[in-house]
Amino acid sequence: MKMVGVAIASCVQFICRFLIMFVCAKTDKELSKSFIPLFHEDSFKDLGYVLEIGWQSFLLKVMGWWAFDVFT
Repeated sequence: MKMVGVAIASCVQFICRFLIMFVCAKTDKELSKSFIPLFHEDSFKDLGYVLEIGWQSFLLKVMGWWAFDVFT
């Protein structure tokens, strides 16, 4: 139950960071030209590598939460 606050804070931070970056990228005329649609063939290029990196990032976050819980 101690970790609920940390989990909520992390989620809020990730969502806010995504929204700020997305809005800034959409308002930049040069950068908005580089967006591709979700179902474009390049959207799924190297998807396995991206999933592997995402999984490792997820595990690092979980281990950080675990260490925070154990050492506090």
